[in-house]
Amino acid sequence: MDGVKKRKETKQKVDFSILTLVQNRAKGNCLRKDTSTNTVYCDRRSSGLCNLNELLLSSSEKAYNLTEANDLVKAVPSCSFSFLNSGISSDAVSTIADQDTFKANNTYSVVTACESTGISFPETLIAESEFIFVNSSKGRIAVAADKVANTPDLTLALTLPPGTSVSQTKSDALSCLTGGFTQAEKDLVADLRTLKRVKAISCSSKSDSANACPL
Repeated sequence: MDGVKKRKETKQKVDFSILTLVQNRAKGNCLRKDTSTNTVYCDRRSSGLCNLNELLLSSSEKAYNLTEANDLVKAVPSCSFSFLNSGISSDAVSTIADQDTFKANNTYSVVTACESTGISFPETLIAESEFIFVNSSKGRIAVAADKVANTPDLTLALTLPPGTSVSQTKSDALSCLTGGFTQAEKDLVADLRTLKRVKAISCSSKSDSANACPL
């Protein structure tokens, strides 16, 4: 019986440790300092996601992104043009030199909340789950489709290949949004475009900047 009791106690301790770790990883907001641009950023990512990975891209991650994008295009063919304009296929895999540079120029820390930094922001910061969506292949295609659908015809015409129909391109973008995304996702990318909501807030670490950080 003592052995059974000890195993139960051990399992309870392990379960409690895992729960504590999960809870801690879900706390706070993410602060990034980029010394190459003298810029400080804050977003809603919690402790568990506040790391350098957002700046790096491995070959396996690129393959996954392309698969995710292709799956969406297969399901919603009208998303083809938005996929091409999302930049997913042209993303460059990070080299060792890239990794060293990013690590040298960026530091990450967790703050209680972006509000606690003193950086002023009238816009609404998107939630962590929304941040993850916008950076995913699907989210990037949604952003591209929303941009195409809302670009003035004359401006859009200048970016299209010769002979491409502006009206058809816009129609495809709207069909992509309608067929591939929820209303909440469409509202999110529209709000990002109009700056009603933002992915991150920022300030300059230069003391003489008009947008100097209060940190």
